[in-house]
Amino acid sequence: MRNLARAIAFLGAACSNTTTRSDNSSAGAAPRQGDAKGLAIVELKIYDGNNVLGAYLHGDGRLETLDPHTKHLEPWGTLAADGTFSLPDATSFRVTAEGMVIRLDGTRTESKLFAWSGEALVVGGKYVTIDDKGAMLVNGAVRPDSKTLRFEGATDTRSKHTALFLVGVLFGDEVTDVGEHH
Repeated sequence: MRNLARAIAFLGAACSNTTTRSDNSSAGAAPRQGDAKGLAIVELKIYDGNNVLGAYLHGDGRLETLDPHTKHLEPWGTLAADGTFSLPDATSFRVTAEGMVIRLDGTRTESKLFAWSGEALVVGGKYVTIDDKGAMLVNGAVRPDSKTLRFEGATDTRSKHTALFLVGVLFGDEVTDVGEHH
């Protein structure tokens, strides 16, 4: 999952490149269907197309991602049900249901990571969902390359929402790009 390092760098840059505008929008990553409980913090594993574990959300919210250099899972931070991430370096930010990054001091970045359309995550103009077997679908089809993702633990609407939320945060529009990237 080469994109994780890029995603982490992107989010770090997004959190440091903020406007001074206060954010009074509804915060949190609550599903659009009105479920006020937000994200389901459950045991969730994300595998790449080569069946390599690239991200692991523990039931207590700890998130580990694959370090591309060591090939081991490393702590990435902690996720709360409202979309708040606390990183190991004490950086904290929230990603809203609308995909905006907000620092905990209330300033908003100019970065929008994703959007939602019903149950689908929308990134790069494409619709990403998870089928009943845990496979990622882009515009209703399995990706035609080895970059497709597979999810363990995404078994109901809320856990699938959490899995897609993580995809939006960790990968952004690269998850739908079927071009050559090595």
